[in-house]
Amino acid sequence: MSIDVAASPPASLAQFTDLKPSPPTPNAQAYFSRCFSPTFNLSLEEHLFRTRPSHIPVCLIYRISPCVVLGRNQNPWKELDVLEMRRLELQWVRRRSGGGAVYHDLGNVNYSFHVDKADFVRSTHSELVVRALNAEPIGLQSPQPGSPSATEFLGTQAGAYVNGRNDICVRVRLGGGSDLSANDGEAGPATPEAGGDESQLQPELLGAERKVSGSAYKLINARAYHHGTMLLSAQLSTLGSSLRPIRGEALQSKGVASVPSPVVNLCAAYPHRAHALDLENFEQGVLKEFERKYGTAKVQHVEEDHALVQDERFLKGREEMKSWQWTHGQTPEFTHDLRYSNQVRAVVDGALRDVDFTLHLHVKGGLVQQAKLDIQRAPSSMISDALGEMATKFVDVPYDVLASAPRREGGTTRHAADLRDPQQVAKALEQEAERSLEALGYKLGDLYQPRRDVLLDFVRWLKSSL
Repeated sequence: MSIDVAASPPASLAQFTDLKPSPPTPNAQAYFSRCFSPTFNLSLEEHLFRTRPSHIPVCLIYRISPCVVLGRNQNPWKELDVLEMRRLELQWVRRRSGGGAVYHDLGNVNYSFHVDKADFVRSTHSELVVRALNAEPIGLQSPQPGSPSATEFLGTQAGAYVNGRNDICVRVRLGGGSDLSANDGEAGPATPEAGGDESQLQPELLGAERKVSGSAYKLINARAYHHGTMLLSAQLSTLGSSLRPIRGEALQSKGVASVPSPVVNLCAAYPHRAHALDLENFEQGVLKEFERKYGTAKVQHVEEDHALVQDERFLKGREEMKSWQWTHGQTPEFTHDLRYSNQVRAVVDGALRDVDFTLHLHVKGGLVQQAKLDIQRAPSSMISDALGEMATKFVDVPYDVLASAPRREGGTTRHAADLRDPQQVAKALEQEAERSLEALGYKLGDLYQPRRDVLLDFVRWLKSSL
């Protein structure tokens, strides 16, 4: 889901402007994907968006296997904890729409609505999904049996609503024993509308706002779509550890940054409705509201062998989404400044003992455009010459040759963090460093040992720092 700063809900949660059905549209279409591949489903979404006639409303619902999806204009090295993603064996993919970073697993359901651009209103489909959540069979507004436990935090009977940022949220009561852990950043009660009086709010509206769905949008000449996520029972601890920028101000990017906000799974917020919070009920609830709005829809279940995904345009789009040119080459322009000194000897020792230097990298289109190395101290001219020569080789080299990179669907490179055995990890680190030297144009067999050691240690440090 896209992590944005949460805002207070509209003054009236029950009033929606979109309840009146549109005139019947017999050719509305609904697609339920049964494939979990990230590139399959994102390419299916784009294919439907580009090939369906503009007057045909489309609903697509899918889930994808554990991964992180970045917005079109985001920087993976700015947004992600790359080494943690490697440890968790998480892939990543770049979608074609904007917005922030989204963690996905099978407890997170994705929805996408496509309509004529002239009819597009951002709130329409968020409100549609809210109605599906609050009504049966999911029934978030169903009465809760008994008294809430003091050891749980539970959603209020107000159910789901759309807040001022067009996120779908719920309000939760925080019990004394609640464990907010990685899925929540701030445990205090939510603040009412600016200038408002919390005492005037209805009792069921009190509590902390928690986001359960974020959205992104795309508009082209005659068509528009709104897609979003729904946290039913996702692994939120994985979300917190993978979407954790660790490079701070040293990496300055022109890309769009994700803004974190507290989130919650609906199964955790409404444990008395957990039995109803599954994929089938979500699909049927959303389909019911979609048909209420657009008329009876033709429903198709999409597998890998469906005729729709044999289309050459779909296949070409999926291959492009897997490619380095899309995932890495689309990265917005950025700079990264680093310093090496004795303070990092715990990371790498040996040939770079007693060396101090700073490194400035300017990266555009995934390639290093400029590398500036400033050596303040080196115990020998051999070391300073070796480092200086290597820095000149960085220009026009893919940034991920120097930096550790998260695994992408379709990528084949193994990383030390993919392994568990210490001996295999040590061997993999050595092989990574050697591959990087070869990519920089070095012939390892031609390097005498002291110079080789300096270059390998430099690369190992880069891999641990970039």
